[in-house]
Amino acid sequence: MKAVVAGIVALAVACSGCLGSNKYESAKETEAAVRAIQVSATQTEHQMTARAQRGISLGEYFKRTRAVAERLDSEISALEILSWKHKLSDRDIAIAFIEQCKVLLRSYQADIRLLIQQNSATLAYHEAKQELDEAKSPVARDVALEKFRRTNDDLLEILNEKLSSDKERLGK
Repeated sequence: MKAVVAGIVALAVACSGCLGSNKYESAKETEAAVRAIQVSATQTEHQMTARAQRGISLGEYFKRTRAVAERLDSEISALEILSWKHKLSDRDIAIAFIEQCKVLLRSYQADIRLLIQQNSATLAYHEAKQELDEAKSPVARDVALEKFRRTNDDLLEILNEKLSSDKERLGK
């Protein structure tokens, strides 16, 4: 009788130890996924707000964006290296979140490029308008008008791209 009771107690202790171990491993996996999400969100947020910082050049901004994207890639690699036995869905969610952070960074980077193009096109538009206003002969006026139309079309195209990019980014 004592042997049966001792066997049942030993079996109960072994089962609870196994369940506790599984719960502990599962919690460690969830913690790793949450940490990766927090790190990625923080890095992405810092880079998105870097646009507003005074004294940061466009070259520096693009360099920092590449560095953040590399860190996000390393977070994904770190998640993929871990052995996931219990919470594979947590890993997949974390990787999907980090991928969206990378998409958002690329979107902001594309937005800055469009802003540069917009500024350049606006300057060309104003110069063409001034040339048109100052043209005296009919031939000069025709040439200036053609240049004005071309710069106007370029500016409108860039503004439409910027509008599409803004709509897409707001959706994300």
